[in-house]
Amino acid sequence: MSDQKQAVEETTPVTAEKPKNIHQKMLEVMRQIQYLKKDDTVAFKSTSYKGLSEEKVTSTVRQAFLELGIVMYPIKQDSHRVGNLTTVNVTYRIANTEGDDYVDVVSTGEGADTQDKAAGKAMTYAYKYALLRTFAIPSGEDTDKIHSAQLDKEIKEAASKAHATLNGLMNTYMQLRPGGTKEKLYESVGVSTQTDDIQLLNEAIKKMNKFIDLVNKEESA
Repeated sequence: MSDQKQAVEETTPVTAEKPKNIHQKMLEVMRQIQYLKKDDTVAFKSTSYKGLSEEKVTSTVRQAFLELGIVMYPIKQDSHRVGNLTTVNVTYRIANTEGDDYVDVVSTGEGADTQDKAAGKAMTYAYKYALLRTFAIPSGEDTDKIHSAQLDKEIKEAASKAHATLNGLMNTYMQLRPGGTKEKLYESVGVSTQTDDIQLLNEAIKKMNKFIDLVNKEESA
């Protein structure tokens, strides 16, 4: 090799590879994660089905994020609770660590709990499904609808029993205090005749028992 040619090669600048934009990186995540097998068993009373855990989804996608230089975090959230069920709506930002470009995605999650864990469950659900749907990750047969149908059935059955209990207490009260109507009593305890909200119905049953206790105390005084 001539000295002149060698000098030219040594002084020729090496062009750095252009960083991928966020859409290209998201496409690479989809290429890397072709499928996730269900790894969990979800049981709800008489119903049992295979599910995909949040831990498996997060850990698998996290590995791809670290390799490609992607971060994902919530930028907006609102929630509301009706009875035992909390619903959260979250906007997540998927950002490119090698640039200033990003994509925002929206997800919704619901969680049921009689104590203080409903919001956490809803947020977990929203995050998991944001990852699954954004990156089109299949996991096999869709069995979520089986659980939802069973849960709806259980709630309706529980509500029906609660309404029956409430109606029995109202009959007892009207025997002690003739002249009233069930419509007025439903209004007094603050529930609708059509509600399926178990928490509200249980509160109404407590109020109705208190009404009966007060009447019995007045009559025995």
